[in-house]
Amino acid sequence: MADDEHSGGDDPPASDRKQIRVARAWLRAALGAPGKEPEVMALLLEEYRALRAEFGQRVAARLQLLGFAGILSAVLATAGGFRFDAQNLYVGMAVAMIGLWAWRTTNGAAQRVGRHLCDVEQRLNEHCAS
Repeated sequence: MADDEHSGGDDPPASDRKQIRVARAWLRAALGAPGKEPEVMALLLEEYRALRAEFGQRVAARLQLLGFAGILSAVLATAGGFRFDAQNLYVGMAVAMIGLWAWRTTNGAAQRVGRHLCDVEQRLNEHCAS
């Protein structure tokens, strides 16, 4: 799959992108070479494990961000007592909205990793079937 299909969200750092390109080039070369099936399977399984770990970390970070935004907005909203004329209530609501926006925008990176994970699973299944 092309790299530009998964644009959106947080892109990996340049060093990671270079490693991904090298691994994909090695995989393409190994798929064409006879007798390289064990190495290809090992590489696909390692990529699968790494993507699963990254996906789990991104989901955990999203939930942590949402929790911090919720706690901060609740503290700000109730710091001066819960009155509709209190400025803290509106600042707390603004912090909650910014937290929800940030939580929603980080979803793109998790989706990109998830799509790539599905691609790797499909390649593993195809390789195991042959």
